[in-house]
Amino acid sequence: MTERRALPRQAVHLEATIVTGGGLTRFDGAVLNMSAMGARVDVPDDHELPESFYMLMPDHRLQPCRIVWREGMRVGLRFEV
Repeated sequence: MTERRALPRQAVHLEATIVTGGGLTRFDGAVLNMSAMGARVDVPDDHELPESFYMLMPDHRLQPCRIVWREGMRVGLRFEV
């Protein structure tokens, strides 16, 4: 498989909070790898995830995200600026 990312991702294991619905819906996700431009995240299968949302990072930064791909409970995200 050809690598298409502009920046390599670092393997991490972080807990982040997915924030949707204008902040009314929150649930935990596991960040598996990350770069300055995006991340791969596992989300609970009982939550519907919209195409764009916010992720509250462990450093308390609210990061806007857009889904690039989905595979079951795993999603690839691009960080929006």
